[in-house]
Amino acid sequence: MKSVNYCASDAHSYSYFTTTKEATCTENGSKQRECKNCPYVDTQVISATGHNYMSETQFTPTCTTAGQEKRTCSVCSDNYVVSI
Repeated sequence: MKSVNYCASDAHSYSYFTTTKEATCTENGSKQRECKNCPYVDTQVISATGHNYMSETQFTPTCTTAGQEKRTCSVCSDNYVVSI
């Protein structure tokens, strides 16, 4: 069996990060970089971005009826309706 030698943790010399999984509105992503001197790979989490909701009034409220507003994420199109 071949032995693998790693640098001391404070001696790593890293390349640039490469995104290995894009973060979405609801799921974390990941990125990694490799040590230039040994086979060590540093992997880090990219936090989920959260939704970016935009509002669109569907029914304007009146004195006697509630209105409705549809909120849609501009990134993933997730949506929901609220009374206004």
